[in-house]
Amino acid sequence: MSHARITDAVRRIVTDTFGAIGLSDGPEPQETILIRDGAYCGRRFDASRGHAVWFVEEEQIKFFRADGSMACVVEAIAATHTMRAAA
Repeated sequence: MSHARITDAVRRIVTDTFGAIGLSDGPEPQETILIRDGAYCGRRFDASRGHAVWFVEEEQIKFFRADGSMACVVEAIAATHTMRAAA
């Protein structure tokens, strides 16, 4: 799967998970590209009551409440493969 398709799948997972765990019920989250030491490392998604960070190397999306506590972790690659199999 290309990086663009994985990124689109991650966006859907983030939006769905935000709604499921009550971190957002509004518009799509604001998205920021993350760069570390000059290299792409993931994306941050900000919602009304929390945020999520997709760590590309760790293949995880970590969801945080507004107070900074972790709400949940989703294995990004496993979830994108599950989504592709369901389609």
